Parts: sequence; structure tokens; C-alpha cells
Amino acid sequence: MMRIGGLKNIPIDIRLISASKVDLNELVKRNMFRSDLFYRINVVTIDIPPLRERVDDIPLLVDHFLKRFAPNRKISVTPDAMSCLTGYYWPGNIRELRNVIQRAALFAEDQISSEELSPEVRDNSLVDKLTGSCMDCFTSGGMSYQSTLECLEYKLIREALRRTNGNQSHAARLLKLSLSTFRDKMAKFQKKPSDC
Repeated sequence: MMRIGGLKNIPIDIRLISASKVDLNELVKRNMFRSDLFYRINVVTIDIPPLRERVDDIPLLVDHFLKRFAPNRKISVTPDAMSCLTGYYWPGNIRELRNVIQRAALFAEDQISSEELSPEVRDNSLVDKLTGSCMDCFTSGGMSYQSTLECLEYKLIREALRRTNGNQSHAARLLKLSLSTFRDKMAKFQKKPSDC
């Protein structure tokens, strides 16, 4: 490496790890991020989906945070509380989950029930979760009305399949659709909508 205005190279050995919640490649295309910096730092890209798309990770993270914030106590989480945690949208991602578990661990005796969770987590519904995620897309990405509806439909189908462990008949019943209509919609969304 050479200092600005320097005359000789200085040997250094570093690894740079950077993170961004926005698509830097897209910002480069719109001249909103320096391309020379992007091409210097963009060696290995690891895409980490938001917590709401990694619901299976939530019990593991809850266990990790309980061990961290209550290392000398054995605190369990009731099935009802875990259902609230896995059904919540998590706009604040893992930091929000960490704060919720830390707060609950402070006041819990030997188990965390849904009453120990914050109201926004406890009172969350599937509809709020799905519409909230699409509203984020709509307001931040400039999605059209049609693409927002497609995104919502895609997420409803995906969530129904997740809740029924991939059973299409049960997922169709959950959404109050005929099996043939459900399969038609699945075929439409073989690929995730580009804006979603």
C-alpha cells in the first residue's frame, strides 16, 4: 500500500469485512456509490437474508441469547411464546430479537411465556407480518401496485407451505383455496418475483 503523496510501498496484511443493508451494486449503477471503492471491497459476497426469512434460526438464536443473558439460570421458552417469536416480522432483525430476549430474561423466573414478550411481538398476526414486509418493499424500492400484490401472494403461498411442512393440500386449505387454484398459483411463482 502507498500513502497518498508517498514514494514507497508499505507492506500490510489486512482483511476487510464490510456490511450493507442496501444493494451496493445497484447504487453503483445509479451513481450513488463510488464504483472504484465497490470493486475494491467486493471480493466475496455473502448474502444473509433477513431474520423473517430464516424462521428456523429463531429457536437457535433464542437459546444462544438466553445462555448469554442468563448464563447461571436455566430458562425455557413456552411453545406459545416460541410461536409468537417465530410468527413475528422482525423489522429490527437479530438486534431486535436479542433485545426482546434480553428483556424477557431479566423478568422471567424459569420460563418465558408470551406474557413476558413485548406487545408488538405477542400481538403480531400473519397478515401484519406479510403486509408489513411487502409495505417495506413498496415504500423503499418503489414497487408498483401490481408487483406489491404479486409479492404478497408469493409470501402467502410460501408461508402456508412452511406452516404445513410443504403439504400442498393443507396449505391450500389454510389459504381457503381449492387445490387446483393453489397449484396454479404455485406454478406462477416457480421463481420468486423479481421485486419481492
